Amino acid sequence: MIAFGRSETKRLLAVFAIVLLVVTAGCAGLAPDDTGDSTPDTDGPDNDDTNQTDSDTDDSDDGTDNESTAGESETNLGTFGDLDPAETDKTAEQLLAESADQLAAVDSYRLDQQVVNIQRQNNQSQTVRLNQTARVDRTQRRVAAQGTTTTELGSTSVQRYLLNGSLYESSERIAQQLGSEWVQTNVSSQFDQIFRQFDSAQQAESLFRNASATIEGQTTIDGQRVYAVNATVNLTTVANTRPNIVGADEFQLNVWVSAESSLPLQLAEDSILRLSTSRVELTQETDSVLRFRFEDVDISLPSEAEGAPLTSELTAQ
Repeated sequence: MIAFGRSETKRLLAVFAIVLLVVTAGCAGLAPDDTGDSTPDTDGPDNDDTNQTDSDTDDSDDGTDNESTAGESETNLGTFGDLDPAETDKTAEQLLAESADQLAAVDSYRLDQQVVNIQRQNNQSQTVRLNQTARVDRTQRRVAAQGTTTTELGSTSVQRYLLNGSLYESSERIAQQLGSEWVQTNVSSQFDQIFRQFDSAQQAESLFRNASATIEGQTTIDGQRVYAVNATVNLTTVANTRPNIVGADEFQLNVWVSAESSLPLQLAEDSILRLSTSRVELTQETDSVLRFRFEDVDISLPSEAEGAPLTSELTAQ
């Protein structure tokens, strides 16, 4: 069963996250137990619907194109490729600082993300692939998300909306377990903390302000000239933005910074992190690419989710 009830807040904080460059206790393959902790999920998709990273709403309803970083392979997703010499007098740290300042002023955005996680524990490993999109409205503090997680046993998908003090969720597994296509959870007491976990732009800002970097060159993305910046992030900052990190063997970001707006159009992570909970320690290798699109978004609850029953009511039956 999904762990609702007295550990609800801990579970939400661990699982319902679209954390930048997805390395959280609640990522795919890490299923929270009934105390809010996490353990590797070895039973495949049937047991990990709550572990879907969140992303955009149904594109057929809102016009979102489910574009991912087309042409990327499943390994080395975020390589820069061929670059021209950079035409700038700024240092890499100045570019990242300006990018962080611009991110702080962003009101809304869309994002698309591809992730390959390899989780290792006790000489066993599991590869988890995630494809996700999202819309984030920082002014009205709303999120609409949809994502699919794939392991060797198959794929599972989930939709989520965070708004008005509640988290709404729909997945096949929830329908099977709770008998309702949509459910809602009252998260008003921890809404700010949960929203921050969804806010990838805020987390990128924090990482940029605490990194050393070099400019590798320049190229174009979507017709815009961008600077290619390789950043090594302060590991204390990484730990502060992601739960359960106890160490890091590697953490590198490639960032494509717009020469015009100073906003990051794309960023990629290549990392090896050690994670720990009360029950297990594991190593997670992450290779991912996240694409930002800074534009206005319109987020409203779909009609089929209106009046969704509370999870507390369903689990009390």
